[in-house]
Amino acid sequence: MIIFILYDLFFALALVIFFLSLPVWSLIFGRRLGWRQRLGLPGSWRRPAGDVVLFHAASLGEVGAMTPLMRKLARERKPCRTIMLTTLTTNARDLAPERTPVRAARLLPFDFYPLMVIFLRRLRPKLIIVAETELWPGLFRAARRLGIPLFIVNGRISDNSYPWYRYCRLVFKGVLVKVTGILTRDAVDAERYRRIGTPAGKVKVCGDLKAELSSGADYVAGRRLMKQIGLRGKVLIGGSLHGREAADLLRVYLRLKAKIRDLRLLLAPRHLKHLASIEKKAASLGVTTRRRSDQRARGEVVLLDTHGELASLYGGAWVAFVGGSLVRRGGQNLLEAAAAGIPVFFGPHVENFRAIARLLQEGGGGHCVRGVDDIVAFISTLAGEKRAYRKMAAGALDAVKESRGAVALIMKELKPYLH
Repeated sequence: MIIFILYDLFFALALVIFFLSLPVWSLIFGRRLGWRQRLGLPGSWRRPAGDVVLFHAASLGEVGAMTPLMRKLARERKPCRTIMLTTLTTNARDLAPERTPVRAARLLPFDFYPLMVIFLRRLRPKLIIVAETELWPGLFRAARRLGIPLFIVNGRISDNSYPWYRYCRLVFKGVLVKVTGILTRDAVDAERYRRIGTPAGKVKVCGDLKAELSSGADYVAGRRLMKQIGLRGKVLIGGSLHGREAADLLRVYLRLKAKIRDLRLLLAPRHLKHLASIEKKAASLGVTTRRRSDQRARGEVVLLDTHGELASLYGGAWVAFVGGSLVRRGGQNLLEAAAAGIPVFFGPHVENFRAIARLLQEGGGGHCVRGVDDIVAFISTLAGEKRAYRKMAAGALDAVKESRGAVALIMKELKPYLH
């Protein structure tokens, strides 16, 4: 197909430019560049022993989504099975072995067809499982040529990217016919994959793996952790915040703290690089802040500056706002907060979690807000009506229970290729 020839020529040219500029990239990124693994050079990695099941996920978020499926495969305790992971980011590669059952993690080589063929021939995986929307023509073509089954799992196509995929559907049709199956989160994603060229028989709805991450048992220590941080009372936690969301919650806090005297606020930005700007905004509003890692500091609002604690802290919270939803970011994992058994609220932009948002709203465990005034009214209602609070908390847990089951459905599809 002519489009693949052009694609390979593009990557060949990109590799030449990469080699010529390698000294510059190495000075900027150092070892984080991981260029030896990205080129698949001998000595940059070793093939694990046994039958390899290869997962590919772009970054730490996608790795997290794949974790329940990895754990299920690991629990089967097949003595000859090894789970291996490839990623696009060095952060995901380095942290994955600590957080998942993978035996080996490395960077995916550049998507140049000859490199992919060499990589897969050396690795000889029994099965390839690709996360969400990682559509790499070189990888898919190499897997097809070598007869390796390849599944897209937790498949999704966001509202923002769907028009682009439709526009380029002739390209993606040539890629997607080479997959063994596409297991999507919901019917909307399934229909979108069909419309960009996937044969209908290869697409099946299996649910969202991120729902499997949410387990109330994991949050038992949440209240103790919250006390350790120094927060007692009604803790409003804002998780995975983007853009103006932290500023909006600070304004909500200022309007309500006199009315709800035991109200406390904990803000967790999606990216820690935004902590300084949040501190600056808080100071301009007359609010003192302190970072969670600094136990000696004093401040009425706590900023979470550590990794891996947000899920547990939801367990110690009174109510949770899940970010990326008041701004156009598609939302974040709503069930992570709902599994703590607390009311959850979010903005209108939850395109990446639409099925879960709908489930939470229909069951009474979640509430959609559009700005500061909506949040103030919502929090005031919860503080004044204990029955309404308990009903929402129960609805949140019910939504979590109802949303599970993706791992079992996915495993049913993968079983024939695992033996």
